[in-house]
Amino acid sequence: MECIVLNKQIKLKLQGKDGKYYNFDGFRKTEKDTVEITFTNGIKKISSIDHIFYINNQEVAAKDLRKGDILDDILDDISNFVVESIKPHKYNSIVYTPLEIESDNIYATSDGLINKNCHFLGSISTLINPDFLEKMIPVEPLEFKYGYKLKIWELPEKDAMYVLGVDSATGTGKDDAVIQVLKIVSKDRFEQVAVFADNMIDAETFAETCVEISKWYNDGMMIVENNEIGKTVADKIWFEHGCGNILNTDNNGKIGTRATKTSKLDACIELKRQVEKNILLIRDSDTIKQLSRYEEVAPNIFRGAKGVHDDLVSGLYWACYGTMQPQIDLENTKVNIDKLKQDITPEQTVFFGSEEEIWEALLL
Repeated sequence: MECIVLNKQIKLKLQGKDGKYYNFDGFRKTEKDTVEITFTNGIKKISSIDHIFYINNQEVAAKDLRKGDILDDILDDISNFVVESIKPHKYNSIVYTPLEIESDNIYATSDGLINKNCHFLGSISTLINPDFLEKMIPVEPLEFKYGYKLKIWELPEKDAMYVLGVDSATGTGKDDAVIQVLKIVSKDRFEQVAVFADNMIDAETFAETCVEISKWYNDGMMIVENNEIGKTVADKIWFEHGCGNILNTDNNGKIGTRATKTSKLDACIELKRQVEKNILLIRDSDTIKQLSRYEEVAPNIFRGAKGVHDDLVSGLYWACYGTMQPQIDLENTKVNIDKLKQDITPEQTVFFGSEEEIWEALLL
């Protein structure tokens, strides 16, 4: 929608004939299905299917408009916007929506048509409060690796600390195997800097990829869910590749982290805290999209809405869970090596040599 620029500061005209202008916080860029609306006055509009217009002061979504509908505007003449036709435009089209407009988010475009901000897909049942989902602004990746499977917003920075969340999959084209990489800027600032996702990768190759990305990001420590195929991936990382960059939290002494009702809830609550305390910056549009449909399906049980993937969210909450672990020194943004050593059990050691040689080998 066209907006009015006044003295280099973008403002939007509110419903009403006083011509008053109101501030807003900026624009949210998202992907949504769109429709093309043609009016009898010759004006055409492209909008998301759930964009809100008004008919006789009543809200109506774009997808529900019909030929002959007369939309409300702020002009003196009546019947300026009579719908002549409406048809599908594009699937997953880029759209821009102004954020937090003063005075109830009702505004008029420069041609006088009255609109209302669309709510983000989130609802009161989503893990993340919709108000915070509304303000998430996706950013285009800086570059890619592994084809387009690893999206990168920031290359590894010397001496920076990174934590990775790993969620495995069977590689059969259904769920994605995911690696979420967070940069620990300080104890109060984490940033999503890279995301890997592939639904056709086998366990061996995924384990290798985890090791490579971990090492690339300054030997970033990983939380690796070890349920089902995840156990194979965790064991391959640790035993076959000799990579000790895993935070082992399994109470049974197994490599990785067991997803239980308690551990998953703790991880979800920590993700929610980090987002809603403005600690965690999320840049990936696909992660944001999945978060917007990540819902409480039963008391204290969260997952993606029916028919919606949630693998990116899983990788993200495990990364957040990693920042909670005692081996991660958030005060000094470094790994507590002594604590890591204490947590290695005899069953987890497969190397021969002195303690120092074993630990050195694990961290290579």
